[in-house]
Amino acid sequence: MSSDGIGASDESGLRSYVRHLPHWRVPGSVYFVTWRLHPRQQLLSSDERSVVVEVVRHFAGERFELYAYVVMDDHVHVIARPTADHALESIVYSWKSYTAYRLQREHGRTGALWQDEYFDRIVRDEDEFWEKCQYILNNPRKRWPESGRYAWVWVFTGDGHGDPSHHDPGSPDRPSYAVSRLDYELPPELIAQQPLRGRTESRLLHIEVVSGAITDRRFTELPELLPPDTLIVLNDSRVVPARVYGRRPVGELGQGGGRVEVLFHRWLGDGVCEAVIGSGAGQPAGERVLLPGGWRCELLEPKALDGLRVRYLDAAGEPASFEALTRYLEEHGLPPTPPYIKRSADSPDTAARLAEDHQRYQTVYAERDGSVAAPTAGLHFDEAMLGVLGERGHSLRRVTLHVGLGTFAPVRVDDLAQHDMHEEAYSVEAQFTEEYSRRRANGEPVLAVGTTSLRVLHTLAGSEGAATTGMTRAFIYPGRGTSACELLLTNFHLPRSTLLALVYAFGGEQLLRRAYRHAIAERYRFYSYGDCMLIDRRAPLQ
Repeated sequence: MSSDGIGASDESGLRSYVRHLPHWRVPGSVYFVTWRLHPRQQLLSSDERSVVVEVVRHFAGERFELYAYVVMDDHVHVIARPTADHALESIVYSWKSYTAYRLQREHGRTGALWQDEYFDRIVRDEDEFWEKCQYILNNPRKRWPESGRYAWVWVFTGDGHGDPSHHDPGSPDRPSYAVSRLDYELPPELIAQQPLRGRTESRLLHIEVVSGAITDRRFTELPELLPPDTLIVLNDSRVVPARVYGRRPVGELGQGGGRVEVLFHRWLGDGVCEAVIGSGAGQPAGERVLLPGGWRCELLEPKALDGLRVRYLDAAGEPASFEALTRYLEEHGLPPTPPYIKRSADSPDTAARLAEDHQRYQTVYAERDGSVAAPTAGLHFDEAMLGVLGERGHSLRRVTLHVGLGTFAPVRVDDLAQHDMHEEAYSVEAQFTEEYSRRRANGEPVLAVGTTSLRVLHTLAGSEGAATTGMTRAFIYPGRGTSACELLLTNFHLPRSTLLALVYAFGGEQLLRRAYRHAIAERYRFYSYGDCMLIDRRAPLQ
């Protein structure tokens, strides 16, 4: 197995040293580590266990790859792999010494906190790796079988690939996860401002979770990277040209008249919709925005950051019907590209860029109106690629999830456990639900094209008899993962976003951090018009 995989990678480097216990070292190996509280110390409180978790996680991704841990009231288990320039003994020493320092300073502990020695074992292969993960997850369950979810345990995938603590999408129980872990630095020139000439010309970063391999490829290689007869799930929601620019009325004293952006989100009935208003000033309820074609938009609530209810009025001053509003937006609306795609009104090529956005900020298989952002993983496919995939024996199926304003909403909390996940409408055919359930039960390969398709599959997989049409708040992040499928095609996502949290949960935080660092170093193109990655977490054939 490669040095990025699970297990001892180079037994020629085997060495050992002995204090009271033997310690074996093989470069590139994963270790199961245990250390215990000193027998003269009182058991760790909940707050003290949280300090230990914080210290254990602090240098993850820098000095070691962290795969799992549990902090009990009298001992700690960790699964980790040291990086090439950090020794396991120095990492364990820092864990033990700094937790002792913190608990002495913050909780009044005195004397030796931990027993002097610790135990470590080389994890030899995938079977042993998952067995140790299961052991860690079961540790608190055996001690406190009636306690429910335990807050100080974590396994890196957080999904059905190795984490039986997975919770269904609707569960109110959310583990803590610091939003700061979703930060990364991206050079602004790597944010793609326009699509490539051909849809399939993008690069593809191939990530194999079990081995840890990261490989630079092209999107055109996708058919060869998929296992035979893969069920490929596409989101066929169509992006509505939802953005219209208008102006505030001019008052008697000449005030007002400023430019206002109105971004349609969702139809509620009788001309009333959810929308986001963009302008340089506050706007009260009752104010009307003058739109092109003699239409108006009346604010039914004061302008708010995450949207409000408005009423669209046609040229006759009557509430618009859904059909009339749809025709109006098709004639006057602009593609709702995200704010990081810059379209300056003063630029001479803006008209050409907007015309290109109308065509390219839309998948070739889009069919059902309803999204205010594109399911961007699907932008890489053209009709020829869809044909090749079908010819290779793969099964292409469609689901619908209308991407809503939550895509633009930043995470405004410090812990994802407190994040209010947005709600989005989805629909699937009953025949697809039956096929997907059968394939999933048989362990057949399923590829979700994009995070939106994955959220639909997660909703279907998380509940027996899930509705074929409804609303979903599926929220996937590390510690609250998904076993809906084992293959995900997705673009590169913004820092501090729920989409980045989703891919961390799907492929493992430390591996995905490394993948993002690699993509930045290799000058991949990021975000909606950028390149993509294929995350494959299938277990290897035995």
